Amino acid sequence: MFPLFGKLFLKFSIGTFVGLDHSAPTSRSDGKALIVNELLNKLHTPVMMIGDGMTDANACPPASVFIGFGVNVIRPKVKTISDYFCTSVEELINLLKNHKMLL
Repeated sequence: MFPLFGKLFLKFSIGTFVGLDHSAPTSRSDGKALIVNELLNKLHTPVMMIGDGMTDANACPPASVFIGFGVNVIRPKVKTISDYFCTSVEELINLLKNHKMLL
């Protein structure tokens, strides 16, 4: 199993978005890099970061690899600095399988 981290969304009722949980570390600009460092210290194995924005990209390093994920929006700067860039879930799955990062 692999740990997953992301922003926590707050809802009042089904389908009603009211904001983000700003106490979550992933809500801070450096929070993702801090979590990657924590994973590196605990797991002693390379960590991969997948995301669509600069705060995701800025977590590499310390992450070993950054995969830009442009399914909803393609940000040119993120695409330029990504080790890999995917524009569909299928493309991401194939990339992970081809590099033996997904079983």
